[in-house]
Amino acid sequence: MANTKRITIYLIANAHLDPVWLWRWPEGCTEIRSTCRAVVDFLGNDPALKFSRSSAGDMRWLVDMEPELLQRIRALAEEGRWENVGGWWTQPDCNIPSGESFVRQALYGQRFFRETLGAGSVVGYNVDSFGHNANLPQILRKCGMPYYVFMRPSNKLENPEIPDGYFQWQGVDGSRVLAYHIFENYAVNEYWGMESFTEVRKYLEENDAASAMVFYGMGDHGGGPTRATLAAFMKMQEEPDMPLLVHATPREAFAAVEAEGRDLPVFADELQHHASGCYAAHSEIKRLNRRAEETLLAAERLAALAMADLGVSYPAAALGAAWQDLLFNQFHDVMAGSSIRDAYVDARDQMGRAIFTAEEILNTAQQRLAAHVDTRGEGQAVLLFNPHPFPVTGLYETENQYAGCLRDIDLSRAQMLTDDAQPIPLQHIRPTGFNGGIDRFLFPVELPALGYRLYRMKMSDTTPEVAGVDLGRIRWKMPYCA
Repeated sequence: MANTKRITIYLIANAHLDPVWLWRWPEGCTEIRSTCRAVVDFLGNDPALKFSRSSAGDMRWLVDMEPELLQRIRALAEEGRWENVGGWWTQPDCNIPSGESFVRQALYGQRFFRETLGAGSVVGYNVDSFGHNANLPQILRKCGMPYYVFMRPSNKLENPEIPDGYFQWQGVDGSRVLAYHIFENYAVNEYWGMESFTEVRKYLEENDAASAMVFYGMGDHGGGPTRATLAAFMKMQEEPDMPLLVHATPREAFAAVEAEGRDLPVFADELQHHASGCYAAHSEIKRLNRRAEETLLAAERLAALAMADLGVSYPAAALGAAWQDLLFNQFHDVMAGSSIRDAYVDARDQMGRAIFTAEEILNTAQQRLAAHVDTRGEGQAVLLFNPHPFPVTGLYETENQYAGCLRDIDLSRAQMLTDDAQPIPLQHIRPTGFNGGIDRFLFPVELPALGYRLYRMKMSDTTPEVAGVDLGRIRWKMPYCA
């Protein structure tokens, strides 16, 4: 390879650290603190070194536990020697969460980095996530991150279509980010992964490229750069055909490849698949994730309506804390089902806290709004809320509103009316379990977006024409008990 010293390998110091995996979060918290402390000391002893760290949800532990260390990190960030990468609360699974969750990852992550460490991130960074959905380029771009770094899936073992090194990743809407596919591993050190240099040099030669990145530092359980690794790099630099080795941050490396003006390949698809089996593993955490997402969004919308209509104070702090519980547990090894059993006890607790917080806020908002709805009129009022930003049409199941006098009423005369007094079908259904004789009814509803609608159940003098219509609800019917 000619003119190798004009070709540059940017050495990106990092410390991949799973806050939860083969350990519980308290151990992950301890490793975050010890790794950050070691790296800060390391950078203090060698002004040429630079370091990159992701995951605001991990760094936030330092706010209460070691604020002095956080100030030292901020000073290094202001010098340009500590780069906040990722811009998200954690490195999540990038397939299971909803699109709104990915936006919230950036909302809370970028906010933390800007307010606490002085600068947000321009580099998306999910080096260990198992796959990457094709909506991410749009989300990354709109959250201020035009660059993206990942390692999985491997194009040697899992998807040969994914380019090596730098390429333009195009999302479903046409948005593009400049992506970098890490060679071999994200934790090159003196013990393993040094073969990455062989792959990088091959890439540089075959693509007539002037630069590439190698990520180094002890990882998984933290650690970061070591003196032995730096000594190995110095020895490698003495090789006559070795490109120039430069300590840098991903931001600097991406700027360098943009300056080359090279025509990079475009990949317009998902980046899949690694560890496909995990998507069928530990279904409970996946159900909790979806339930938390839906409940939090419903709580936010109804709380916003209560604030707009009634002047009720918006519970921003409580909702933010609940979102952060959820976002933390979207970490790829938690959401994938690949962590140890004890870690899921913690995940259930944290997800449960997020869900219960959201349900309390949702209930409070509904009760406040309902208290201002005029429900006076003939029959029993049934007030239904729709927390979605679109109209909802479907079937709603309710308990018999006349349960207190069940034995004295002919349920065949039950009638359901809309808010404009129009009768609608009402189907009497038996409960699946015996709970003291309370029957249930099923009826079709049409609810406005982000609003409510009042229905009324009343007893007709005769059997209503629309009563007893089969609404297609199939249930196991339990006979009455004497």
